Amino acid sequence: MDIDSEINWNDMRFLLALERCGSAIKAARMLSVSHQTVSRRLSELEKGFGARLVDRSGLNWQLTVCGQGVVRQAEEIEASVRAAALSARSKYLGMAGRVRITSAGLGFDQFIMPAIVKLRKKYPMIEYDLIADNAPLDIQSGQFDIAVRFVKSAPGHQLGRNAGALEFALYGLPQFVSKIDEAVLEKKPANVPVVAMLTSHLRTTDWLAGIIEQESHTTRASDLGVLFSSIKNGLGVGFLPVVVGMQANNLDECKSIVRKKPFDVWVLTNEDSRKSDRIKTVAAQLFGEISSSLEQNKEVTP
Repeated sequence: MDIDSEINWNDMRFLLALERCGSAIKAARMLSVSHQTVSRRLSELEKGFGARLVDRSGLNWQLTVCGQGVVRQAEEIEASVRAAALSARSKYLGMAGRVRITSAGLGFDQFIMPAIVKLRKKYPMIEYDLIADNAPLDIQSGQFDIAVRFVKSAPGHQLGRNAGALEFALYGLPQFVSKIDEAVLEKKPANVPVVAMLTSHLRTTDWLAGIIEQESHTTRASDLGVLFSSIKNGLGVGFLPVVVGMQANNLDECKSIVRKKPFDVWVLTNEDSRKSDRIKTVAAQLFGEISSSLEQNKEVTP
């Protein structure tokens, strides 16, 4: 006989109720069912076990010796299930509260938002403060819990995981890219407009030295969003992170120009984060999302 298929474990609660209440009527009242339902479910349980569990000869039904043994085991199962539920609830409630994340705009658009969407499905009680800032703010001050930074190496006083290199490639409208490809073959500078970043930490114009004519028309953008928009709208060619450039259907990557890797993407936390499962969980999800995205867009070297 297949015990698992014969026994409905839900019927165990009727046996436990009978043992605790002392009568079928009281058990029915506690379970909010009829006396007949209690009797029927107990009979089905006995059929499954292949043994008499309840002595129905008296006014108040009594458990048989076999029934008492089953009750003891059922109580152990019940205690185990409650302990597991309490443990699960404790872990779930531990994933509640606020997590403060800072990054440059690129970090939110490409990496952080996709990770948070997934986290909210798993841990809906976590809330977020999202602070977009390009400055290398110190999370050791306690102002932030997690920082996604685009740097070559993590500061020594912060705990960091390197998720991979952020590759940049030259993008532009097809007609501009074609001109550059032709100029590279002819080993001469191309006369095409350029869009470059204003920020000093990312001097993309230096990467175009000898490739674009010095007198080419140049537009300068204050941030990545403006840079991307300018290139998409035909103001010129420019270096974009590959994860960004690949999103524009009207742009081509200039394969004649080698991709650049000016910095890596780091997921940084502070020492206090070691004590918080919530922050460690969010940081791990961010790291996984960034690593996966960078790996998918990595240039394969033949």
